[in-house]
Amino acid sequence: MADIFGVLLPVFALIFLGLAMRESGFPGNDMWGPVNKLCYFILYPAMITSNLLRADLNQPDLIMGLGLSLVGSQLVMALILLPLPKLFGVPGPKYSSVVQGAVRWNGFIALGIIAAMLGDSGLTLAAIALGFMVPVANILSVTIVAASSGQAPSLPQLGMLLLKNPLLIACAVGTGLNLSGIGLWQPAIGLLDILSDASISIGLIAIGAGLYFEGIKGDIGLIVLTTVLKLFGMPLLAAIGMTYMGVTGETFVVGIVCTAVPGATSSYILAQQLGGDARLMAALITVGTLISIITMPAILDYTLRYVGM
Repeated sequence: MADIFGVLLPVFALIFLGLAMRESGFPGNDMWGPVNKLCYFILYPAMITSNLLRADLNQPDLIMGLGLSLVGSQLVMALILLPLPKLFGVPGPKYSSVVQGAVRWNGFIALGIIAAMLGDSGLTLAAIALGFMVPVANILSVTIVAASSGQAPSLPQLGMLLLKNPLLIACAVGTGLNLSGIGLWQPAIGLLDILSDASISIGLIAIGAGLYFEGIKGDIGLIVLTTVLKLFGMPLLAAIGMTYMGVTGETFVVGIVCTAVPGATSSYILAQQLGGDARLMAALITVGTLISIITMPAILDYTLRYVGM
């Protein structure tokens, strides 16, 4: 357990550094909006493209076992939450934030932990997880947020929203360049590597700067439900799927990390853009991030013992 804390401590230290910077007003609170856009539109896509470009995609059994397990956990979670509006009268915008909070995952935290725990071999597996989870999470989120806010898009509109999503574009580009064998000019790969290296540290600091406590007092029931489903329900679903698919070792650990991390800060941007409940979304991200400091060491300790690492 002490070793796991040693891995997680630098990751969460950067998050709290971001929070401290925002609270102190250094270097200026008007910078965090542009920083979030930089992460969402440039750094995170560069990281996804770089990792998928290098991933070994010629392992069909491993890829399908890991990928289907992770996608399955996302789809099952979305189905579990489907009756929420009718059974409990949850308004559409709040419902869409709950779905995002339970289904989406924070890639910056996941990659920071995987890099520290497993190094390059873990990041290669994480790239495969990214290729499966990012498109599904974004398609589900865009569709549900837009529909729940009364802005249900037509199929052409939905297609345009998805085609303009930088994370989906990055997945398509990275996978396409990898599978086609085209690759990239070496200086372009070097540029992606520099941006990718910056993405985790800047992304984690930006996560901390985006933690807000004001909205936590309202919607306590939804916050507790979403946090439990995200931090415990998602890794449990993934573990069941990976066990059934015969996934073991480092691959199993990567799958658990990707599902046990808190929700993505990009969910807040999407809620703002498409009429979701941004205040609730901020509260869900904040509570999930803070609680994960406690849950992740326990989950990872059990996981490493389970796989014999």
